Amino acid sequence: MGRMFRQLVSQLKRGHPHIPRIRRHAESLQHGLSGCKRRLLGTTRKEVSPEHLKRLNKLYGVAPINGLFNEHVIEFAADGSTSIKFSPKKEHCHSMGSLHGSGYFKLLDDAAFFAAQALDEENFIYTTSFNTYLVRAAAIGVPLISKGRVVSAGKTLQIAESRLIEEETGKLVATGSGTFQKSPHKIK
Repeated sequence: MGRMFRQLVSQLKRGHPHIPRIRRHAESLQHGLSGCKRRLLGTTRKEVSPEHLKRLNKLYGVAPINGLFNEHVIEFAADGSTSIKFSPKKEHCHSMGSLHGSGYFKLLDDAAFFAAQALDEENFIYTTSFNTYLVRAAAIGVPLISKGRVVSAGKTLQIAESRLIEEETGKLVATGSGTFQKSPHKIK
């Protein structure tokens, strides 16, 4: 991939007539590129407005489903990636004493969803599909962090992934990935 990357950068610097096509091709390769190379190509994500992040935080706080979970906090980075902190209680667990699968899903989906929603300041988005992979049991009282980020964004469809880890040990608990579709509903 190094040779191909150098050719693309060379063509961009020379003002090649197919720059839009070259840039799209470079963006498709960016998954494996370092941050330095992404900046050279101009494919880094822009910062999300602080006002939009405040609206999303409020949106998260008033969702009725969140009343079923104990206090948990969502935080946004400037680029829109998310972190959700949560400690399972007995009422969130199945009969064997660890977090029920619905809790894993909620934490992973919320982190990925809000990372995707951060990129659209006008329209509400919704989850169209989501895959969850459970790695280990999450015990009662163990603080967890779910982190979400967008890996691909188009005009109407976004792909985001999330990771659920134990806060103290950093051990992976679960991962998830989903697709998110733009809706006609405006964010209030």
